[in-house]
Amino acid sequence: MAVNFEYEVWLVQEDHVTFVNGRWRGPGNPAKMRGQDVARALQECPLMWDLLNEKGREGWELVEVVNIQSDDATGAKAYLKRARGS
Repeated sequence: MAVNFEYEVWLVQEDHVTFVNGRWRGPGNPAKMRGQDVARALQECPLMWDLLNEKGREGWELVEVVNIQSDDATGAKAYLKRARGS
């Protein structure tokens, strides 16, 4: 019997998970933030290792982490999977 998986893709900035499957994990609307508001909101996003531990208890497995870099920022994308029904 084939196993079906579900996936999550995280955007990680400064050790904080800022987006999961395109959804913002911090307070407020990041599209409307500037300067210090962005920095404060980033610090309120979950820390990667805390979220990894939480997700691990829910059956999620970290598959890969890829470093990313743009003109504006650096960070990483983390890819997780778990068997459907976990």
